[in-house]
Amino acid sequence: MIDYDEIIPQLGYFIKRHCTPSWAIDEAVIDFVDLTYIIEGSARYSINGKLYEVEKGDLICIPKNHRRQSVCNPNNLMASYAANFQVCNLVGEDASLPFPLVSKIGIRSELLSWYQELNAEWLGDDSIFGCFDRD
Repeated sequence: MIDYDEIIPQLGYFIKRHCTPSWAIDEAVIDFVDLTYIIEGSARYSINGKLYEVEKGDLICIPKNHRRQSVCNPNNLMASYAANFQVCNLVGEDASLPFPLVSKIGIRSELLSWYQELNAEWLGDDSIFGCFDRD
């Protein structure tokens, strides 16, 4: 069992993505964890050569050093939140998350709220903090 108090994520990239019909991710081995939550539409992911049809409500967790590739379904355009980050333990060694490659979790309001807050923070929107001082 993972003790989440003993892992440190370092966010390197975050996006709320609205795909175009030609959107694709070229095949490559990634040097980060890719955590993508699909909020609309569908896509096809290839992870280490295995194909996955993913759709609204799926959470994709591709570990570091895995090969990935993806294309959007042009007839059902995907929207998603995608976070790329490093995960280390308290002594700086690589750590992993205990998630399967694809989880069918559905659309969860608390997760959408968390992603919306993260998106606002990533874009520098101070209004999400209300009366709280960020310092």
